[in-house]
Amino acid sequence: MYYLLLLCAIVSCRPNADAAEVKQPAQRIVATAVPNDPRGSLSIDPELFPLVDKFEAIWGNKIKTPIWFSFALPKNVLALCHTFTRSDGLVLTEIIVAREAFKPATTQAEITIFHELGHCELKRGHDQSLARTEDGKFVAFSIMYPTVIDDDDYEKYLDHYMLELFSRGTLLIRYDGDDD
Repeated sequence: MYYLLLLCAIVSCRPNADAAEVKQPAQRIVATAVPNDPRGSLSIDPELFPLVDKFEAIWGNKIKTPIWFSFALPKNVLALCHTFTRSDGLVLTEIIVAREAFKPATTQAEITIFHELGHCELKRGHDQSLARTEDGKFVAFSIMYPTVIDDDDYEKYLDHYMLELFSRGTLLIRYDGDDD
C-alpha cells in the first residue's frame, strides 16, 4: 500500500506538459493585418495584458487597439497613439510603446497605457487643466494631461482620475485661475 501511495504521489507531481503553454500567454489579436503589413497580426503584447485587463474591467468593454513595443520612438516619448489608414481604406489606431524606457509593472506604465488608451479607445484629447487640492497643491486634473502625472498624485487621486477618464465625472475641482 505504501508503494502504491508513493507511486501516486510521484505521478501526480510530475510536470504538466501543458502547464508551460498556459504560463506563456499568446498575443491577443485585435485586428486583422492586411497582406505585407510589417507588423504581422495587429495584437496586444502579452506583457501589457494586466494593464489592458484593468482598463477593460473599469471601462466594461474590450479594446480594439493593437499595442506593441518599438525601439524607434524618440527618446522623450514613452508611448503614443497613432492613427493610420490601411491600404484597404480602413482607419485604425495603434499604441506604440518605447521598449527601452517602459517598465510594465509600474504606476507610470499604468498611467501611460491608460492615457494612450484614452486617446485611441475613448477618443479623448489632451486636457491641460489643473486642480487645486485641499492642501493647496496643484495637480493634473485629468490623466489626459499632456505630460506624465506624478506617481504619488495618481495614487492619491486615483478614484478621481478613473472617474474623470471613463465618465468625465470629478472628485476634484478644476482650477480656473482665480485665487478667490
